[in-house]
Amino acid sequence: MNKSSATHAYTLSVSGVDAKMAIIGNESLAPIEVPAEGSEAVRVTLTAMSPREAELVFTARDESGTTILSAKDRFVER
Repeated sequence: MNKSSATHAYTLSVSGVDAKMAIIGNESLAPIEVPAEGSEAVRVTLTAMSPREAELVFTARDESGTTILSAKDRFVER
């Protein structure tokens, strides 16, 4: 969510599990552009070579370094 009056670019990362992250429609993991006063939804997949249940933290960092957003989730082995 971008509550500012300017477009911002965010880099998404994940911690808590050793896995390859893919953003659907953004295979190069390029920064995600979020319009002023807007938000952007992305779909993420994680692929682990040695899956295990783990607590994850997704972090979105503003390319300007002014904003860091995070959300917790749970990685479940299927």
